[in-house]
Formats: sequence, structure tokens, C-alpha cells
Amino acid sequence: MRRGGREDRLETVVWSPPDERRRMLSALDAAVRALPGVACGIVPRKGLPVLHVISSAEPARSVEIGGDYLEGAWHFVCARSGARLGSRADLARVALAAAEAVGAPDGHRA
Repeated sequence: MRRGGREDRLETVVWSPPDERRRMLSALDAAVRALPGVACGIVPRKGLPVLHVISSAEPARSVEIGGDYLEGAWHFVCARSGARLGSRADLARVALAAAEAVGAPDGHRA
């Protein structure tokens, strides 16, 4: 359609819900943030979101957790090695393991 010598364009914005990987990492993000001594955030790695977890006291200590669909179910995995950390249902356990991995034993810091 042309009006006044210029072409009007209709932009279509299609909203799509976040994918399952993003949803499960967001839930893990909230669980980890609730623990003392750690900080985290979702960041892109090789085009996929991962949860980057650091020690609040020692930011150089970090771990990255991804999500993979394996054998018909979503699992948390170590982003670096691909090792399975737990299923989607293991949210609390994976959050504590992430805290321990960066130096907050049992999710607590003295």
C-alpha cells in the first residue's frame, strides 16, 4: 500500500513463550539466588542459555549449568562437560550442588 509517496509496512510481531530450556533455567536461577553466598544469571553460550553461578566471596569460582532434553525428559547438565546433574524435578538438589561447586558448602557460607 502506498500513501503520500512512501510505502507503509505492517510489522507483525509474533510472541512465543520461552522454550522449556529457558523455563527450567529460570526456575534454577530463582532457587540458586535464594541461597546465601552465591550469585547467578542466565547468559548465552554457543547460542543457548546457561545459568552462570559464581561465589559471592570469590567470583573467579564459577560453574555453568545448561539444560538438555535427554531420553525423553529435560535434565540439568554441566555446560562445560555435559555431565548430567539431575532431572528437572531435582531443582533443589541441583541448586545446592551448584552452590557447593563454587565454594558454598551445603548452600551456606560462614
